[in-house]
Amino acid sequence: MQRSNLLQHPEEVRIVHFSGKSTAKPWHRVLDPQWQDFWPNRSRDQEYVNLFAEEFMGYWLWIKRDRQMFETQVGGNSWDLEGMEMDVDGEYRRRSGDRVESLPIPESSARGAMTLLSSVLTEWFDLFQSLEDEVGKLNETLPVTRVNGLESAPLDGSKRQMLKDTAWSRSSGGGWWAESERTEKDKGQAQAVPKSMNLAKLTVSCGVSSRDPDANFVSLRDSTSVFQERGFDVTGLYIKVHGQTGCRAFSLDNLFPDGLDPLQLWVQGVPEKAIVLMAIVGIESDILPVLQVLSPLGVPQDTPPPETQVLACITIAGSEPESPCANHASPDIAYASLLFEDSDR
Repeated sequence: MQRSNLLQHPEEVRIVHFSGKSTAKPWHRVLDPQWQDFWPNRSRDQEYVNLFAEEFMGYWLWIKRDRQMFETQVGGNSWDLEGMEMDVDGEYRRRSGDRVESLPIPESSARGAMTLLSSVLTEWFDLFQSLEDEVGKLNETLPVTRVNGLESAPLDGSKRQMLKDTAWSRSSGGGWWAESERTEKDKGQAQAVPKSMNLAKLTVSCGVSSRDPDANFVSLRDSTSVFQERGFDVTGLYIKVHGQTGCRAFSLDNLFPDGLDPLQLWVQGVPEKAIVLMAIVGIESDILPVLQVLSPLGVPQDTPPPETQVLACITIAGSEPESPCANHASPDIAYASLLFEDSDR
């Protein structure tokens, strides 16, 4: 009730903290290439506010009153929706035995929520531009170099960069297993990596636990940065381009056609031949529609085994079938790795 009253007077809000979904941060509009058509152009502020709101389940339930989303959440045994129903007019009510309680959502509260969101985002962007007026552009990125068909932020102007498949080997029947470069001349057998080669390892790992949801985790490591999170709220698709520090997270709560539009927009912005690291955590429904959207990035299109809960993948956007690609489907912990070579020309 206090929140509802506050939304009728959004001007009384003094502090806003952007927590929760990693994609629901205003700085993504400035830093993420997928939003390049929205920044620094301010004429699309309201359109951005609406897209920003779609990252929140509350927007679909209480503002849009989306019936499909509501039924999906109720069907998922969401505790805070227990006993709730939506009538033919889109109004909510709660049923407890023979008792039915109407749960009206004041239009002023819904309007106040969007007014508050619009005002705080507008103020954030106003302040950001004001700061840039004083200190110069803050969103300059490293130049992108295309070498050997692979595109990524260069580590050094004198280096070339390429991916290599890995294989597991051990020195004896009782020795430790280790990853090394896979070479064609060994017909799929692992060969030790020469020490003279400067190889870094790209890895994606992720996991879920049915006993302890707080043990859910995701880790995307490339040769320049590491993204990792742990906790009960680690679910959905996590994806990044090699050489970029930011990781984009997409909820899998809404797999209806319109719900995949933000992901499709992001995929369209990935440069051809870019190296992509991806993890999917907490698969509870048909994941094939998501994989189909990711197909331009070289992600495998076969349906994972039915017990799959997590997916890990490293691939190259627009790659040929013979290009290096590491992927793993698992009911608990998934791991994928490729070697990344930076050698002198």
